[in-house]
Amino acid sequence: MSEINKNPEQTPQEKADKTQENAAAPDPAFDITSDPDPASKDSEKLKDDVRSHGQQAVAHLDGITIYPSKRLPQFDNGESLAYAAVEARGSGRKYAAIIADKGHLPRWASADNYDSLADASLLRLISHGVVFWPSDGKQKYAFIYDASVGDCIISENGMSNHGWRQTEINDFLITPMARILKTMSDRGFPHGSIRPDNIFYSGRNKNHPIMLGDCLSVFPQSSQPALFLSVEKASAEPFGRGGGSLADDIYAFGVSLALILRKHDELEGLSDKEILQQKIEYGSYVAIVGNERLQTRYVELLRGLMHDDPSQRWTLDDIDSWLDGSRMTPPALIRRKKANRPFVFRGKKYLFPDALALELAENVADTLKAVEGGELEQWIDKAFNDKDFSESYAAAIERGSSGALSSKDSADVTVANIVLALNPMLPVFFKGRVFTYDGVGGILARTCFEGGDTSVFGLALQQNILDLAASMKTISQNEVLAMIKSFDVCRTILRQRKSLNSIEKCMYHLCRTAPCFSDQFKNYFVCDAGSCLESFEDLSAKGGQIALFMDQHCIAFFSVHEKRLIERVAYDLGQPDKDKQIAGNLRFLAMLQKKAGILSLPAIAKVFKDSLAGVYTVYNNIKLREQIVDSVQKEAERGNLVGMSFLIDNHAARQRDNKAFQLAKREYKILQYEYDQYNRKLVNKSTYGVANGQETASLISWVIATIITVMSVFAFVSGYRIF
Repeated sequence: MSEINKNPEQTPQEKADKTQENAAAPDPAFDITSDPDPASKDSEKLKDDVRSHGQQAVAHLDGITIYPSKRLPQFDNGESLAYAAVEARGSGRKYAAIIADKGHLPRWASADNYDSLADASLLRLISHGVVFWPSDGKQKYAFIYDASVGDCIISENGMSNHGWRQTEINDFLITPMARILKTMSDRGFPHGSIRPDNIFYSGRNKNHPIMLGDCLSVFPQSSQPALFLSVEKASAEPFGRGGGSLADDIYAFGVSLALILRKHDELEGLSDKEILQQKIEYGSYVAIVGNERLQTRYVELLRGLMHDDPSQRWTLDDIDSWLDGSRMTPPALIRRKKANRPFVFRGKKYLFPDALALELAENVADTLKAVEGGELEQWIDKAFNDKDFSESYAAAIERGSSGALSSKDSADVTVANIVLALNPMLPVFFKGRVFTYDGVGGILARTCFEGGDTSVFGLALQQNILDLAASMKTISQNEVLAMIKSFDVCRTILRQRKSLNSIEKCMYHLCRTAPCFSDQFKNYFVCDAGSCLESFEDLSAKGGQIALFMDQHCIAFFSVHEKRLIERVAYDLGQPDKDKQIAGNLRFLAMLQKKAGILSLPAIAKVFKDSLAGVYTVYNNIKLREQIVDSVQKEAERGNLVGMSFLIDNHAARQRDNKAFQLAKREYKILQYEYDQYNRKLVNKSTYGVANGQETASLISWVIATIITVMSVFAFVSGYRIF
């Protein structure tokens, strides 16, 4: 039975050997010349102030000091760079802090999930959180790992020097990697950064299982070179490759294993586009392995791991069986459509539509000429004799001819649909952007962070291009339906024309790990209620902050992450009346304070205290209003937004105040009526007394007559006579 699903324990001797190896030679990157600042022990807060450490500016997180001047490039992951870190109490433990800017879209929400995996071959996560990065003067997110590992498995020349025998390759590399993939798969957690330069020896010598490096500091697959990605993902922009999957990780592992086993670089001198073209034309295995002579057993494994069709790619059970020594049935090769005569495009001949599709996507103007001239349609109809293929092309043309589109938009929609019809393996090529059906969230978030044009993604959603791309992939029907449902939510948001932040709402809906990109948080990393309040508190303490904290980006962010809370104040936040907006802001931040469990926010409270004059007018009773103002100010001094909000929005008190006010209004109306009546009578002062006397006499006469009448009737009924 294979060891894939097991977590092998090291023997005491192996642990002792490993400890001795790690302690044998000091790493110059961790040679800190002075003791860590003892004041850093109070760094339990989410963001610490920058402290001076000798001549160095350092950062702190959970009792660990990070040194920006001490780079550890071997632990870098794409744009996220690694730095040396040590414990403040001077234990001598060596850590690698990988620092991610918010534009890297780090997987902060997955850190706890990663920490719970507890696999011996995963780089151990020590801590994570927001830190203030001194060199840039802003907050970033830090992932701190145990750096007690050996060298990278690939040397600087790009070739492996492991020196392992076949059994050691299986035990030290394939088995632990398969176990890691199984562990992550059980938690629904793709890695997204599997490649040789992110795989380390677990000790100074090579007789130990490998250690797999960081995957949290970057958006899944965004740091992967195109070589380690399937055709669809390699064609897309780094942040438009989607959230990753087990099949993607298996493919990346297959490519990594091929590079580790090779003795020659078959890809030397080839560009990413040339490698991609070879993958399309010959398949990934042939493109990567080429003429390399490998053992038959590994040929079988690599063909399964690097199969271009995810539905045909080997699963973890297949790898398990292979490790057990079973002979596996080779997966079927993808059948490619081949024309009986070539199509000439930009001076080059094409027999395969899947290879042609990539050129069509990158040359929209020339593609439109071929479409409008009918040459492409004629080639598809006559060179393939495939009715379904011809109908697919005709449907692509029809989808781009919508009357609601401008001529330019129609052209882009048409080309995007044609590319998918010719090669369903490719991502969406639309208006110069390239992204997979599940990668629109990541690329939309990155574009928003960079201040680019986000309307292209809204149009792609509205034109159902992503739905088409998802339906053409070899994924389960449930996955397709889930994606289309998510796109439907976005289309509903985009149809709400009154909403000023519709595309931002779509972004946060499709990319849940994106931090808030509000201009207010330019130098802050806001990813939840706590970090939002701490950022607002810091901004308020610096001065100049107004009580309208919630801008359109903040509303969009929390409409996804705190939907029930934002719905309770959405009406007030959307009102033109400034005082109602301020009340809505206070109510929402109070709910966030309660949720985050932050006891005091004095700076925010002071901003609100100085801005509530118009809000108090909801109370009509002057004395009650004065009492509330006094109570609110006391709560503000405590930094208690919850108490302030309760006092202003006390439903019972407002009901009593309104009821008393209505009674007072009725009394006032009665008195006003009487006042008006007397004023009308006083208009003619000469007759005012006479008229009053007559009215009084009439009233007295009526009373006397009524009494006499009642007495007479009573006497008559009783048989007595009065007179």
